[in-house]
Amino acid sequence: DTISGMGGNDIIIGGAGMDTLSGGDGDDIISYGSSSDIVTGETADGGDGFDTVSISRGGTHHVWELELTSMERLSFGFLAPTIEVSGDQIGGQAGLINVVSGNIATDKLVVLGPVVDLSGVSFTNWSQNDTVTIKGAFGQDNLLTGSVKSDTIYGGGQNDVINGGKGVDTIVGWTGKDIMTGGNQTDYFMFLDVSDSVVGAERDRITDFSVNNDIIDLSNIDAIAGGSDDAFVFMGEGAFDGAGQIRIIYTGGGNTIIRGNIDN
Repeated sequence: DTISGMGGNDIIIGGAGMDTLSGGDGDDIISYGSSSDIVTGETADGGDGFDTVSISRGGTHHVWELELTSMERLSFGFLAPTIEVSGDQIGGQAGLINVVSGNIATDKLVVLGPVVDLSGVSFTNWSQNDTVTIKGAFGQDNLLTGSVKSDTIYGGGQNDVINGGKGVDTIVGWTGKDIMTGGNQTDYFMFLDVSDSVVGAERDRITDFSVNNDIIDLSNIDAIAGGSDDAFVFMGEGAFDGAGQIRIIYTGGGNTIIRGNIDN
């Protein structure tokens, strides 16, 4: 279908098929129900005004398949959908989604891509049960910035720069030489495997770690290779004398190196 709203505040529902939808003037709503209503190549142009793309039903909706233009708000329906958007569809810039509106159910926003910046995005009707997840592009160097809410941010396995922004964030850099900044409040830096940060110049760096607030989470790593999910023993500044130990090394300039030993 090809539907144009022209003037006024319109509600446009394309339904199934690859549609071309345009709101024209006014504050328009372009609404999608079933996740199958969104297909690759479909276009949704809000036109002038403050326009909304609305997802009314449950399931996972791949909004990144849409060619969005001049859509300023993303609205969740009451059936707890998961909405996936790309980093070039959402942000604080004009013409991008800059307001996310939740509903009474548990809403899940997932943002994908090598460049994501949610620092300029505002949230309305967003509860503590609602989630924001950022996933960098696999195999690329990603630049990822979280929102004012509590985000879970995944790098892409290369040399990522990740900033949690405001909120209680969980950051997973994965492999590569990552630079991670938690931002305000208590943040969790999660390492899933010993290969996530290697010894030497290629190690990860946390720029703003606070011993009073932030947490380095190693719970997914077996402290003794071949063991039965052992926990690490903290040695302070003391030298290693066996496997399964963590120690700290203070260097010049106020930096601290955290080093673990799993195999000797």
